[in-house]
Amino acid sequence: MAENTTLYLVRHGTTEYNAKFRYQGLADIPLNDLGHKQGELLTKYFKDIKIDLGVSSNLARARQTLEYILAGHDEAESFIEPDLHEINLGIFELRPVTEVAILFPEFQKNFILKPGDIKVPRGESSVEVYNRMRDAILRIVKANQGKTIAMASHGFAIQTWLNYASNVKAEDMKLLSLDNVAVSKFIFDKDFNIKIEYIGDTSHLKDEYKQNYDWDVLAHPAPLLLYNSKNYRAALANNYVKNLIKKYKVRAQFRDLADAPLYDEELEAILNKDINNKYINKDLFLVAADKAVTGYRKREFNKILGVNNHDEA
Repeated sequence: MAENTTLYLVRHGTTEYNAKFRYQGLADIPLNDLGHKQGELLTKYFKDIKIDLGVSSNLARARQTLEYILAGHDEAESFIEPDLHEINLGIFELRPVTEVAILFPEFQKNFILKPGDIKVPRGESSVEVYNRMRDAILRIVKANQGKTIAMASHGFAIQTWLNYASNVKAEDMKLLSLDNVAVSKFIFDKDFNIKIEYIGDTSHLKDEYKQNYDWDVLAHPAPLLLYNSKNYRAALANNYVKNLIKKYKVRAQFRDLADAPLYDEELEAILNKDINNKYINKDLFLVAADKAVTGYRKREFNKILGVNNHDEA
């Protein structure tokens, strides 16, 4: 009689880009100091759990996390499964989450409220990730029936599996946010029916080792100044906005287009907003979620930034 198969599915530890609230996707970012400390807690978590097989995605943050899980389990085999990688975030990779929230507010809204509808420009859709993760995990489990498997993967990728395991269709997926190094456990019977033992266990994660996020900043992202520092008037506009920040404590985000040019999809998203489009200066935009200004226009800058003092115009 075939034995049950056990799967522990673990989100990787914290990275510097988690801490900076930036999208990572396929960017190969290693664990930061906090991530390594979290990894040590995982070693303790799995100390007395027999592990036969360890599997991780091909990305460094997951591979390093698996090393902590398997520490002391010298008898365990391990391998890399690239299909466990995070969602390919295309043009959003390494960009601040709050910047994407300004340029693509509908994407950010769907990410939270309708994750099954996500389609990333030049990247993957959530349905593609759901199918990829489902197929990879089931393939590994069926090839290792009766074993205990520890697997390190990624936040959004794991969410898609959690929805599948909960009998939620890809297009109906719900947000199931997990902390870094959260552990979820599943039991598969001989017919590979799935029983969820628990989801997102962080009992091993001390409060001082949690990566905390300011979700209010995401709910109310600051206007975004897109400027080319090599363009004289754009550089003047940059200085003007920074002076407003000092004087009036207004909030703004900055992106130097000389270092990070706009993708065509980003430019299109800006031009689809309510914009003063008498002319388009591709070296300078000030963008809010629903409107944008192109060119160095102080009065309109002030309106977007919430500065009411006409002396500044």
